[in-house]
Amino acid sequence: MLAAQCAVATALVMMVLAGNSSVPIAVAAAPSLGHYVSETIASSAVGGHANVDIYLPPGYRASGIDYPVLYLLHGEPGSGPQMASSLRINAVVSALIDSRQIKPMVIVLPTDGPTARADTEWMNSVTDTRAQWGTFIARDLVAYVDRHYAVCRTRTATAIGGVSMGAFGALNAALGNLGEFGTVLSWSGYFVANTPAVNGPTGSATWRAASPLYTLRGLVPRLRRTPLQISFYTTPTDHFASENMAFSRLLASEHLPFRFALHKGPHEFTLWREYFVSELTWLSGVERC
Repeated sequence: MLAAQCAVATALVMMVLAGNSSVPIAVAAAPSLGHYVSETIASSAVGGHANVDIYLPPGYRASGIDYPVLYLLHGEPGSGPQMASSLRINAVVSALIDSRQIKPMVIVLPTDGPTARADTEWMNSVTDTRAQWGTFIARDLVAYVDRHYAVCRTRTATAIGGVSMGAFGALNAALGNLGEFGTVLSWSGYFVANTPAVNGPTGSATWRAASPLYTLRGLVPRLRRTPLQISFYTTPTDHFASENMAFSRLLASEHLPFRFALHKGPHEFTLWREYFVSELTWLSGVERC
């Protein structure tokens, strides 16, 4: 499925964001495309293994350099291949690299499981010892990518992000592993746990520990010592808009750096595609190998 995207790249019309407006420009010539590698990674944390798709930028094999890396988590329902296809990652990212709007990067797209409808929250389940997805991301996946791919092994070159459920998991992963992740991207995410089968009953200690809106204040001393670059957005009509705005107020009250925006659009890929370019451009400006 991922390889088939290459065939449509020449027809891509890029949307380059200028201020608050989107200006369409035709790509005069097809850029060199990157390629995908599909992996199955062993992990006792998730009961055996997990599937991962990895975007490698144009010239990856011949460059001899190390790249910044973005771990990108899908929502529910979803999968790594669906995320790659819906965001048109190969065509869009390769075009941005080709036009030098962003630095080349590696993008890692894991799939949770066992089905596209699995509501894992990308966190360690309190009820299922074989669904420790937070451990898989922070321990097994990062270590595997560091060992097998040409990525910069520094937190300033390692970002994590996601959409909806994936955004929630990404923020928790970043806050819980500041030594690994230097940047986090949350697109239409939420900040209070809402899946008792994973995080425990509402109001419980485990529920609170999984809710960044409640854990952030306790992390402020660490965040001052080890700053985290945070970019997040939602829409005013999103079901979780109030949580996003509350989190932005909390960050501001603690004088922590962040970037937050309210956009117009639905809680789906039409919105996330529209702002994909601006988020990657910002990310490329803050990541440092």
